[in-house]
Amino acid sequence: MRSRQKEDKRAEAARVNGLKGGRPPAWSVEARTAAVRCLQQYARTLKSTTLADELMRLAQALEDGKLRLRINGVTTDRPTQAIAPHKPSAVETRQMRVMIKMHVNGGRSSRGRLKAEQEVVEHALGRYRPKQEDGWDYSLTVSYKSDEELDSILMEIIPGTARMIAAKRHCKIEYSARSLDDPSRTWKPAPPVPSPLIQRLTRLTLSLRLQVLRRGSNGKKKAHEEIERQVFSCFPVQKLHDKEDEYLIAVGHATDEQLDRIINEQILEQVKSIARDRHCYVECELHKVDDPERSWCLE
Repeated sequence: MRSRQKEDKRAEAARVNGLKGGRPPAWSVEARTAAVRCLQQYARTLKSTTLADELMRLAQALEDGKLRLRINGVTTDRPTQAIAPHKPSAVETRQMRVMIKMHVNGGRSSRGRLKAEQEVVEHALGRYRPKQEDGWDYSLTVSYKSDEELDSILMEIIPGTARMIAAKRHCKIEYSARSLDDPSRTWKPAPPVPSPLIQRLTRLTLSLRLQVLRRGSNGKKKAHEEIERQVFSCFPVQKLHDKEDEYLIAVGHATDEQLDRIINEQILEQVKSIARDRHCYVECELHKVDDPERSWCLE
């Protein structure tokens, strides 16, 4: 009879605990850690000092693996594995709010510049969830683990990706960044290093004449300013004082074919595109200083 009662008690304990023989469940470290935190937080909210102290001792015993249980009036020790103290990660992820100014210049047409801007924002800034603030300014949040990683993101990864995308659209990028959390921190990558293949520097005279096609329009002045800012700023250039629309420009190149390509694609085509966008008629001619018979002009 006694063995029967003992089996019934074990069966009931097994039913409650869900384990064979009614053995107490082996709680995982994660579960006991959560229990300790909950006990500590609940104890801090109690007005009863006695109960709060008792709960704190219970949490400490559970954390140290020295939990004492009172079962059927008998106090027993139930050794449990002590919970390892929480060790914060040696390298924690930090965040910084950054304002980026990214201006897309050049392009064979205004549509090309617009597509270049859209692709730059999508592929170079997309992962940081940029928010357009004003014009070419974008605010975003950068996650990083070290200052070296932050500098790499803002000085190499973002501007490098943007330049690569813009180059496919025959555009160039003006880039700078500053921290919104620490205004003293700014980032501005160095300009691209000239190619070592450049062996010669050719000096050219450039004449530029613009004529507006719409009466009362200010397009001529704006076109002139954009050409100087977007095209001529890419080369060493000097404005001749005696003639308002003539410039002395230097172009680096390795071969004559490369010189022709630079003049046609990076100067003449860009000038023509800007003038067309501003509804202006343009005449542009370039002459080689050392060989005046060699010239280039818009068709």
